[in-house]
Amino acid sequence: MPSTEHLLAFLAATLIFAIFPGPAILYAVAQTMTRGRRGGFEDEAQDLANQDAEGRAAPRAPKRAAPRVPLTIEGELVAKSTGTISSFSVGDRVFHQKFGNGDVVAVDGNKLTIAFDKAGEKRVVDSFVQRT
Repeated sequence: MPSTEHLLAFLAATLIFAIFPGPAILYAVAQTMTRGRRGGFEDEAQDLANQDAEGRAAPRAPKRAAPRVPLTIEGELVAKSTGTISSFSVGDRVFHQKFGNGDVVAVDGNKLTIAFDKAGEKRVVDSFVQRT
């Protein structure tokens, strides 16, 4: 249960937001930025306890992030042929909209390995090429 001071501070902030939304939002953002990752209306006694005799914030030890465990996703990343047999054969001259003209080097189901004139050797699905 929040303390009475926190409740009153919250109600006051709500009233300020309702009356002056623009400046109140800027104030809240500025307060959050000056207090680091802590946000909102903190207890003033806690803030004063964290200051030295001249009113400067006492230095804090840097927080260390917990080491991240790499995410492992198991599965097969190889594209499977749909089982359909391509109408193209090795040696056919084809055109691809992005890679241009090329010669079919290998056929695996509906996937073709094509040696393009300018783009090098690529593996594409037969529906993306046209016979020339």
